[in-house]
Amino acid sequence: MEHALFFLYLISAMVGIVAIAITSLIYIKFRITVLLHYLLLLISAFLLTMIDMVWAYALVTSGNIRPFADIMHAIIATVAEMGIILLIPVIVVRAVQLPFSVVSRIGIVAAGAAYLTGLIIEILNPGIVIARTMDLAFVGVLVLGSSLLFKYFKNIALPLVRSATRTYLIMNTVLIPFTVLYAFIMSRPIGDRNAATAPLALVVYYLSWNLLSIIYAIRAFRYTPAALSEIPEQCIRKYSLTKREQDLLLLLLGGKSNSEISAALSVSEQTTRNYIYGLYQKTGTNSRIALLRVIQKSWSE
Repeated sequence: MEHALFFLYLISAMVGIVAIAITSLIYIKFRITVLLHYLLLLISAFLLTMIDMVWAYALVTSGNIRPFADIMHAIIATVAEMGIILLIPVIVVRAVQLPFSVVSRIGIVAAGAAYLTGLIIEILNPGIVIARTMDLAFVGVLVLGSSLLFKYFKNIALPLVRSATRTYLIMNTVLIPFTVLYAFIMSRPIGDRNAATAPLALVVYYLSWNLLSIIYAIRAFRYTPAALSEIPEQCIRKYSLTKREQDLLLLLLGGKSNSEISAALSVSEQTTRNYIYGLYQKTGTNSRIALLRVIQKSWSE
């Protein structure tokens, strides 16, 4: 069992490196803030996978690595889990395009969920360690994130993002109960942990998460939003869009990169970035997805 767990962590770590590399390329291409947050989430998950892999390796060897593995697991794994706990609410808020003012309230709720879940499990089992408290805090944030995604799912404009969100929600329904089980099992004496089956479920989740990230990243490379032939007149009047801004908006929504936009408008990439920033400010948006939603709403007005 321990050998299988170690090799699964090893495979998951290797796939995680590929997922991070491809997601980095996607972020460089589209420059969407939520992709940067998701990239940081993948890195945090990769660190967690690596530390768990070292800990799993310590279980199958009789060398002196065990004390070192326990220390690294207690420190780095906790930091990685905290990063995941903090990033998930931010990514969810960005994905469903909630107003930025909501982020602070979501952060408070997430912190409260993390604290309460950790407190409850410590009351039920006073011997639990801080790393396992993080697992239950993770559950609180997953439940919060899943609830927000389910409630505001209609706010997600792009079909590719909607498909990825549905897959994420399905995976969460599997992960949440196993994370609860994992926290209880890991709170048992160290000698009993070898019989635990929950870590196997978690590493399979890590592996599935990375594989799906790669699949959707490849689809994102090939995905081109349906190009618009014109901007709604009511949108032009509402935001006082100039002819240059209309051309820029059509290029953005057509899936063109910054370099392609620069070539089309015969300006430098820095000027293009300034134009895009000005357009975001004028329309009160912060991404191409949000711009698409603005146009869609204008057509229905």
